[in-house]
Amino acid sequence: MLREHKEERRRLYKEAIVAGELPANPTKEQRKTFIAEATERGDLPPKPRRPEPQGG
Repeated sequence: MLREHKEERRRLYKEAIVAGELPANPTKEQRKTFIAEATERGDLPPKPRRPEPQGG
């Protein structure tokens, strides 16, 4: 699931760069802001979390 999310994120980056929404080499802060906005709009689901280990 994490790999699929990462691939989707990369696809959105590429589309945003082509559309002029992001520069060709966005900074870390620009990427974080873009992903937060995409998640808020519903273009990208929230990042899946690894299941916590079961104590026993």
